[in-house]
Amino acid sequence: MASMLYGHLPQVIGVIGAGQMGSGIAQICATKGLDVLINDRSQDLLDKSMQSIRKSLQRLMQKGSLSKSTADEALGRIRTETSLEVSWRTVSSSTEGAAAAATVA
Repeated sequence: MASMLYGHLPQVIGVIGAGQMGSGIAQICATKGLDVLINDRSQDLLDKSMQSIRKSLQRLMQKGSLSKSTADEALGRIRTETSLEVSWRTVSSSTEGAAAAATVA
């Protein structure tokens, strides 16, 4: 049964939103061997997301829950992009990690 499931996994997971939820989704997917593309409209938010993921992986390594090679491989699987148009050309599955805005600018 598991072999049937793994044959249908998407090649690239797209995550909309670089906040706490989006970063967590991206980290989990990347540590499980999936390529991830995080999209947000702000490069600053994307940079903060990657910093947060690095810190989280570092904590997992310090606890002995994750090897350095697995953490390095996970970081290598994560890309960031500010353009939705560019982002979704290569994504085979996506999820939203963005909070709904009360107002639209």
